[in-house]
Amino acid sequence: MTLGERNNRIALLAKRQNRPSVQNKRKVDDGDESLSVDQAARVLRAIEISRPSSSYNLRIDTQPERAKNKKKKAHIAPLRGRVVLPVDFRPTADKILVFALPGSADFRIAQAAGVDYVGGAEMFQQLIDGEIEPDKVLSSTNMIGPVTSTLARFLGPKGLMPTARRGLVGEGEMLANIIREAKGGLDWRANDDGRIDMIIGRVNISINLLLLSDIG
Repeated sequence: MTLGERNNRIALLAKRQNRPSVQNKRKVDDGDESLSVDQAARVLRAIEISRPSSSYNLRIDTQPERAKNKKKKAHIAPLRGRVVLPVDFRPTADKILVFALPGSADFRIAQAAGVDYVGGAEMFQQLIDGEIEPDKVLSSTNMIGPVTSTLARFLGPKGLMPTARRGLVGEGEMLANIIREAKGGLDWRANDDGRIDMIIGRVNISINLLLLSDIG
């Protein structure tokens, strides 16, 4: 990673909302000088010593394939995924909704896991009306049919539609594992230009813990 080079494929930045970026505070000469993640983290910690809540951002620019005919916009599903970091730096946990038939074993599993919302078709309208606003939506296997037919057009554009392909649908122990991963995982999604921009830690966390994550 080269500090000061704006067009890096992968850039590790330190920033905080509503404040100038580190790059605006200190000029770093462009050239062959590059830093490892460990070295870059130490430099940024020194610069941001008075602002321990500043964050490390990981930015990745991808190049999604475009239609050959530029006049026609091809529909390309955005890149998305989930990563589990060694330290959960988020100030508040994600709100998780699990669709499961009331009284079923999957319903009890979701309750025992401590999710924020669990229920069946009775929650469909509550979700549409905005009475409940989850950050992540999961489903038991026997509920995914009604969920898809009723909520696909509502949840899909929000990136919340649970599907088996995304690993968000299951039953029994599989559902329990999905819930555990959802509670500890950080979801990421590329924008329309193929850019992935996500916070991966705070300046005040241990550098060793930062290096344990996938970016190390």
